[in-house]
Parts: sequence; C-alpha cells; structure tokens
Amino acid sequence: MPESIFKIERPTALLTSEGGTVVRSLTHSGRTQKSIEMKIRQIFVSGEIKDSLGPAKEFTNQILGIFGASRCIIGLDREPTVSTIAHFSNLNRNLVSNFASALEPMGLIEKKHGPKRSEIISPTRLADLYSDIILGSSGAVIETLKQVGLVASSGQSSLIQLESLEIIETAFDFAKQIYPSNTLNYSIIDNFHDQIVMLIGAVRRENVEEAKKIIDELIDGLKARAEARRKAEEMGLKPLLLQDTGERVGRGRVFRPARKR
Repeated sequence: MPESIFKIERPTALLTSEGGTVVRSLTHSGRTQKSIEMKIRQIFVSGEIKDSLGPAKEFTNQILGIFGASRCIIGLDREPTVSTIAHFSNLNRNLVSNFASALEPMGLIEKKHGPKRSEIISPTRLADLYSDIILGSSGAVIETLKQVGLVASSGQSSLIQLESLEIIETAFDFAKQIYPSNTLNYSIIDNFHDQIVMLIGAVRRENVEEAKKIIDELIDGLKARAEARRKAEEMGLKPLLLQDTGERVGRGRVFRPARKR
C-alpha cells in the first residue's frame, strides 16, 4: 500500500492517552516520519476525528485536539511547541497559546520554555484521563483501579494509590461538565464519578471488602462503556446528546436526542 494512503484503524485513539503509543508503533512499522506526520495532520484537518466526537462543545473538541496533537508530536520524538501543535491540530497559534494559559492552573497542561523562546506544552496525567473518559477509553483508569485493589487486598494503605484515585475523581468531575446536567451523557459520567468518590471513602476507611466491590463494579461499567463506544465507531455511528424529556416510565427517565439549535 502506498505510504500516502495507509490507514489508522481508530483515528480517535490519537486523542486518547494512547496517542503517542499509536504514533510510535507507526514509526516502528517502516513508515517514514514524513508520511506519518502527513497522515496525522490529514486526520486532524479533515474533521475525521471531530465527526466521531459527537455532541461535545467546540471548545472541548479543540482542547482534546491540543492534547492529542501534543502526544502525537511527542510520539514522533519532537518537541510539542505551540507552533507545532497549532500546525498538527489545524488550530490558530494564538488559540493554542490561550488555551494552554487557561488549562495550566487547572493541572491539565505543563508548560516549559523550549529553544528559541518557544513554549513547550505537554498534557498531564489528569489531561490523559480527562481525554480517555470523554472518548470512552478505559484502559488507564482500569489499570489504576486494579492497582488500588491489589494494594487494598494486601492490607496496606498507600498515599500514592489514594492520590491516583483523587486524580481520577477530578478527571471524571471535569469530564461530566462538558455536557448539560439534564442529559444522559452527563448522568453516565456522573455515576462513575459518584462511585469513585465512594471508593476513595472506602480506601480511607481501609474497608477492603467495600473497596473491592466498588472496584469490580467500576471496571465492569467502564469495560461495557468502552465496548459500546468501539462498536458504535465500527458501525460509523456518531455519539448523540440525549436530553431528559421530563417523562417517566415507572422509575426510569425518558431521554431523546437533543434538537440542534
């Protein structure tokens, strides 16, 4: 297959915490760096990723694009400067710089000075989890939950594990805010957030049985959500914003696709 037309199976993976790994695997496949860079930029510019993001607000898509472009650039062993991120993500340079300044105090971005007065922007662990949660990628969260479960089962208490859970809790809290609170999209992430809060409480109380039960429930739910997202992408289905109609069937709420304004 000519280099100019090779495919990346799941383009949205470029926006998750796995983006850098995806890019590094391409560099090890014999593709030239130039062809890989062209393909990554083509995906960002064409709107191929944006179409699969669904109902998130435009500024959320732009933030995910900045995070994703930075990870891809790092995967290419290049410095993720403001200019390079703007080039890959097809965003205005000033917009990238302004977002970086706003996101740094939130703990989503790390900035440092690069060569020739450039500014290097890297997403943090919190940003990685935030991206994964929005995009339905569960691997990083599940791995942390398993580690917490192992530590809890050993009868040990670990501040490191507790801090990891608190970062996950913040990521879920940030992620749910991209949707209106009367939508199913918000409710799903909010339910996971509530479970994480309960898990943190159980870990602090050193209640091993309760912690293990919550972890198992979380892992099952996250896996189911990730699988549903994967199947939807394979079928070419775009995510919808499902709004509460106010109707009830028994105790259940009725949701319908929100109308575009």
